[in-house]
Amino acid sequence: MKFSRYNTIAVVDDHTFVHNGVGGDFHRLPTTMWERVERFVAGTDSGEGLVDELTMLVRARLVTADDVDELEVLRSRHLRSKYGGGLGLTIVTSLGCNFDCPYCFESKRPSLLKPAVADSLVALLDEAIAAGSPSMNVTWMGGEPLLGAAQLLDLSRVFIDRCDAAGMEYSAGILTNGWHLTTEMAARLASARVGQAQVTIDGPADVHDRYRPKKDGGSSFDRILDNVVSAIDHLQVNIRVNLDSGNLGRVEELMAILAARGLAGKVRLTPARLTAIASADDAPSQSYQGGCYSCSDYGVVELEFDELAARYGFEARGLPRAIGTPCTAVRATELVVGADGELWKCWDDIGNNDEAIGTIFDHKTANAQITKWLGYDPFSDDDCRSCVALPGCMGGCAHHDFFGGRDDRCGTFRFNHQRKVENEALRMSGQPAQATGLVHVEASRLLASIPVSSTPVSIGRTRRRIDPETPELATTLAG
Repeated sequence: MKFSRYNTIAVVDDHTFVHNGVGGDFHRLPTTMWERVERFVAGTDSGEGLVDELTMLVRARLVTADDVDELEVLRSRHLRSKYGGGLGLTIVTSLGCNFDCPYCFESKRPSLLKPAVADSLVALLDEAIAAGSPSMNVTWMGGEPLLGAAQLLDLSRVFIDRCDAAGMEYSAGILTNGWHLTTEMAARLASARVGQAQVTIDGPADVHDRYRPKKDGGSSFDRILDNVVSAIDHLQVNIRVNLDSGNLGRVEELMAILAARGLAGKVRLTPARLTAIASADDAPSQSYQGGCYSCSDYGVVELEFDELAARYGFEARGLPRAIGTPCTAVRATELVVGADGELWKCWDDIGNNDEAIGTIFDHKTANAQITKWLGYDPFSDDDCRSCVALPGCMGGCAHHDFFGGRDDRCGTFRFNHQRKVENEALRMSGQPAQATGLVHVEASRLLASIPVSSTPVSIGRTRRRIDPETPELATTLAG
């Protein structure tokens, strides 16, 4: 037997905590038992009396048989996810927007989802039902999707009726700037089985209004916050906070405001690394001059964000779950559909006709662009194959890999996996997590304050025994 190559381990007091990437679970085990298992795997313990424990560890994927190739296990999962999923559609109801965000990657123009496009989407669903697809998931997107609320609600009813009649699971979510997410609208969305809404708030009022101004230059913060407070009676709301060096120092102030409005424990807070994607030539982000972090730097920022959020009572985001594929772009049964019927594979290309793979009217004859996306393969990349984060990342952002920097594609777990596991172990032990203090230092001093490796993380089982009273943590190899 052998240990999984995707174990990350922390020891707190008399318990060992193990996160396994393949299973995606987090386990709390008596250290005495874990140390016996280590000796058994090393061949210095007979294993007598360990049958139940070893059976549990094998089922949890922490320990495997010697002949198990975990890369092949992950590859099989990847292929099933790429080619075997349900119908997934990201539908742009309007490419227009009432905001003028300087980092927006889309080419905006007034538009509403055309009736012919809606009809073709229904026909596509009928094809999926006939083919035995198990589910349909829709993400409503823009521009600002609620500018096309009538189209969204009408099409939702048709989707729901057809899926229900076919016994097909239906789910939906929406990405909205929140301006039109009134109490009435939230209730109507809920009746259309839109289960969750993502709303972006990038800081307290003065910061948010600078990052996400209305087209007329007016403030958007107060109305959006009021809408979120009322919407949570109808929808699961996820507040996204885009982060760069310009707003990092104001994050705690935002959390205090949200908590004071009673949102702690009722909404999810999700940090996001602000990147100046510029897919379309006339996208605002072409001229965005922000202080964007690298993935490795942002891995540290994310740790601080999560610990602050926990301190203010927001739900912990936890450790990454195992996935098969990273996103819509690389899954064969998922498409991004424009208001005029354009088809893309990636959200980041919305509005960029050079990257369109065809139209909804001829979706069976997509052009050569689709080959690029479906050919994205983390298992042909040496960095990915040797990375402890592979099971929960699966190659990360294909768009960044194709058009940006290779390191920009990675998820943060590649860079902060040990600290994330340690913090989760401390939290489960009822002890405060390690704070980086980054929110309280100048962004320009980020790397000087907390060193972060920008090199690929090689696979290896590391264990750190954590003494919460001691800032310096000793590192030893496990086994």
